[in-house]
Amino acid sequence: MPAGAGLRKGTRHTFARGFRTKGYIPLTVYLRNFKLGDYVDIKVNAAIHKVQLHMGDAGHGRTAWHSGVGRP
Repeated sequence: MPAGAGLRKGTRHTFARGFRTKGYIPLTVYLRNFKLGDYVDIKVNAAIHKVQLHMGDAGHGRTAWHSGVGRP
């Protein structure tokens, strides 16, 4: 079989969750507040499929500042 060419190709270890962190996602993940201008580390959770980034995009493993994108 040929290798896949999907969006998550080559991410076997990159998106893998650590020992004893698999399964349940704590509610604090969704309720965390960031102020404008805060520096945040972006880490993709493989269990949340709706907002996953592509590997080539600016995302997983990077540090960025919160610019208020998506706020009214």
